[in-house]
Amino acid sequence: MLKKLALSTMYCLLLCGFLAACGIMPKDGGTQQADESPAVSDSVSPAPSKEPAGGGETPGPEGTPEPSSVPKVPDAVLQAGGEELAAYRETGELGAASAQSFEILIAEGYALAAGGDGDALRYAYAEDESGETFIELGFAAGLSAEELAPSFMDGYMDFTSIEFSSYVKVGKDGLDAYLIKADNDTRHAEAYLIDREGGAAYLVISCFNGVAEQCLPQLEAMRDTLILESR
Repeated sequence: MLKKLALSTMYCLLLCGFLAACGIMPKDGGTQQADESPAVSDSVSPAPSKEPAGGGETPGPEGTPEPSSVPKVPDAVLQAGGEELAAYRETGELGAASAQSFEILIAEGYALAAGGDGDALRYAYAEDESGETFIELGFAAGLSAEELAPSFMDGYMDFTSIEFSSYVKVGKDGLDAYLIKADNDTRHAEAYLIDREGGAAYLVISCFNGVAEQCLPQLEAMRDTLILESR
């Protein structure tokens, strides 16, 4: 009987030692402590992008990209030789020395250009590289239309023929104008000299022969919209 008890005791001791070695037996009063340290991820969160949505365009007040430019809306349509042309209203003063303001419709394809005499305003046809197709407005202070007429075309061209006409009507309001027509091998020009307070206003149309079929009706249509007013 004592022998069996000794064997049982030895068996229990061996079993307890085995369980302790495997970590199954509880320690420190039988309470197993949980690991309280947080989990650590090896992945790194990407930094937030500083570039705005929409490919870098600056959003407008409503969150849409702001347009770079706004197209200009035509003020009228001109009829020229069976063709309809978008036109834009131009207004201003005929030189510092005049007391005249003007209004005229300028067809699309013509733009303010250098070349006018003094304060004159020249609107040239952009597709004519010669620079000879344009409409021009100006004012000659202290001279009447008849005084201005004899040498007026000398400042524009070396003409081979010239014609001085009696007064004609010009512009939207049918202004009385002294008409001069001149030609050479490359161009045709017309000048309308209009008596006004303090001098003579003038309108010139000039057309390179190579584009005359297309551009002369356009120049004439613009000419017919001229309005002059005394300030």
